[in-house]
Amino acid sequence: NDNPGLVDVEFANDYVSGDVFGSKLLFELIDSSEDDTANIDLIVSDDTGLTVTQSITFILATVNDAPYFTSLFEDGVTLNEDDSITITVVAYDSDISSRGQTLSIDLIDQDDSLITYNLQEVAGTDGQQSELSIDGLSNQNGTTNIRLQVSDSHAFNDIDILEIEIDVLAVNDSPVIDLIPDQLMLEDKISTFSVSITDPDLVLDNQTVFYSITTNYDTYFSSIDIVSNNIGDEALITFDLVDDLVADISVTLNVTDSLGAQDS
Repeated sequence: NDNPGLVDVEFANDYVSGDVFGSKLLFELIDSSEDDTANIDLIVSDDTGLTVTQSITFILATVNDAPYFTSLFEDGVTLNEDDSITITVVAYDSDISSRGQTLSIDLIDQDDSLITYNLQEVAGTDGQQSELSIDGLSNQNGTTNIRLQVSDSHAFNDIDILEIEIDVLAVNDSPVIDLIPDQLMLEDKISTFSVSITDPDLVLDNQTVFYSITTNYDTYFSSIDIVSNNIGDEALITFDLVDDLVADISVTLNVTDSLGAQDS
């Protein structure tokens, strides 16, 4: 026993059954004023000098006030997709000063497919406050949960768990027309050109897009037809010029998604 000032250990109530010898241990607590440990080696030897040793640790943990979260976020946390937010997570423990303890707030469960996190302890708060930064991943939305744990440095490691619901709101992305170079059309010929756009919401949110052409040269065209593919990110534009026309013509391609966002 390396700490007899903490506990006295004695054998009591020996018993023998065949070739099995046993004994109960009697622990008498000597000093219960503060947390402490004693390392105890139990040594058994026979009359031939052979021995076997079993080590045990006796831990005295006085009554500890467990830490708990005071910021509960019962209504959850809401942010827009592609956005970020920082919240302050607060915990409390009534006896960290008297016991010389420290608190630790840690993330124990998170969903990395929807958002990313950064948890940073606030300086000078003895671990009772941490800043949690939440970043929505690009073009991702939905609901998820994160779980945090606060623990003190007590031997029994008392903890509290906080679960926060995170709601990432969808934000409509405007379609973006990919670069279209100047085009050459031949007199008295029908000309067809391909165009493409970028809009992640076409697939993620099952949106549709509408293509249109505006121009101050309407009399120069017999017809203008636009046909897009099933997704809507590509289209073919067919221009049928009036006969015997030679000119520089300016047209504007307009693309509008089903929520009204547009590009030209």
